[in-house]
Amino acid sequence: MQSPNTTDETFDEQQARSVVSPLLTNAYEAFAFTDESVIYDTLARSADGEVLDRLYRDIYASMIVSDHDRGRAIIADVTPTGVELLDADDVSFTVRASWNATGSVYHWGHSHERTYAYTAEITSSVVDDAWKMTALTVTDQERLIDEDELDLPDAELPEEFRFEGLEL
Repeated sequence: MQSPNTTDETFDEQQARSVVSPLLTNAYEAFAFTDESVIYDTLARSADGEVLDRLYRDIYASMIVSDHDRGRAIIADVTPTGVELLDADDVSFTVRASWNATGSVYHWGHSHERTYAYTAEITSSVVDDAWKMTALTVTDQERLIDEDELDLPDAELPEEFRFEGLEL
């Protein structure tokens, strides 16, 4: 495991990206499981402390559509679109990261594909000899609209997917 600051090499954005990208992907992939304890344990590989608890609660609520709809969102692809290294010390680093999450919402016998773009400041720290997200503040999010959807009334980002201002 590469430490953010070493005497022989400077921790750079490429190294930060190689840490943050799989953490984000794993956070979404955890919710492909249906057992809540498996979801939480899988998410715990990428996040720690209050970030772990908050991500579990907030993402779980956004991925499981209300019970009366019997719906569920499944994220099929997480694509990092940018990582800017903001700070690094001996055991942690902070980045401004952006990514797209593409998935489908399944309910009432049909599905809708959606892509959302997110930007967040993420601090990753070494916890139990592994990199984990230990702070996360979502600073921007938007639904990316396909040309075919421009006239649809539901093109606005649903409230359950809004995490703006979320600080952990």
